Amino acid sequence: MPNDWANYNFGYARKNRAPSLHELYPWSTSPMPMTMIGWFGDDNGNGNGYVGNINLKTETAHNITFTSEFFDPTGNDDWSIKLTPYFSYVENFIDADLCQTCKQPKNGFSYLRMANHNALLWGIDVSGQVNLYDSKQLGQFSSKSIMSYMRGRRMDGGNLYHMMPFNLKWSIDHKLNGWQNSIEMQFVDAKDEVQAIRNELQTASYILLNMKTSYQWQYGSVDLGVDNILNKQYYAPLSGVYIGDQYPMTLVSSRPNTQNLAGQGRSVYVGFTLKY
Repeated sequence: MPNDWANYNFGYARKNRAPSLHELYPWSTSPMPMTMIGWFGDDNGNGNGYVGNINLKTETAHNITFTSEFFDPTGNDDWSIKLTPYFSYVENFIDADLCQTCKQPKNGFSYLRMANHNALLWGIDVSGQVNLYDSKQLGQFSSKSIMSYMRGRRMDGGNLYHMMPFNLKWSIDHKLNGWQNSIEMQFVDAKDEVQAIRNELQTASYILLNMKTSYQWQYGSVDLGVDNILNKQYYAPLSGVYIGDQYPMTLVSSRPNTQNLAGQGRSVYVGFTLKY
């Protein structure tokens, strides 16, 4: 039961999604127009080609969530943690099957037709924060963390496409007068639960280090940050693949050269905000 240090919430939602124009009406089964249908980010993303399906049914998702929230009973907000597991059963999930009337390429790509399949999705989101140290001279130090895990499968077998693997962000934050500083570690687990029908590529796990600082005063603020401080090469799980080195750059090429799209290298940004 809810009390002075915990809250609980249970939720159910029913959500419908009608098929889009790109999922219903593309009709050509020739390579060039099929490869121009990039509904799933595959056009210059994963290199597959699509044809629509006029008989697609509307998706109906049944979503269940349960949230447990625990916090400092003194009211000082010294710590808190929130856990939200969720489960979703989707009737007529709009996915894709191999196009049976298309001649499949032999270069690692696929020609696909939109199709309905029942599907299950489940996962958990976790977030928390704790105050570490507070001093008038040195400022306030705190730590925050966000974790997420998600899985999805079709009821007839096989993984769903573009499922983000376990990922975590953890930061140490500092505040002193107008200064706010943060150093953040980002961890993303390996993506090995991939969809075979789209020839989805696996990605390795990686860790990135980011930092930012800002100063605020009455009339504005200045922000400075560095992402991927160590300039680590990595491949984000949902960034697609690079097909720019195909020769020619088309599905009909007989030279498969598909590779994951590299993530952003070291990046420095500066921002200035003026209030008036």
